Amino acid sequence: IPVMREICGDSVLYFDPYSDADIRRALVSAISDTNLVERKSHEGTLNVKNYSWEVAALKYKEMFEEVI
Repeated sequence: IPVMREICGDSVLYFDPYSDADIRRALVSAISDTNLVERKSHEGTLNVKNYSWEVAALKYKEMFEEVI
């Protein structure tokens, strides 16, 4: 889903949910590749800093003020 790629970027491990082989590949990687898990965890920690309730609330406030 494009929106997930936009929000999560490279901080997650993507897989095709309709492919048993791809699901297996992702699970095996997540279980056995400690470097991958550490890298994705670090990327996720950095990525989450791009989002906050405060920023979202301000953007909604600005949008509502434009409409009203």
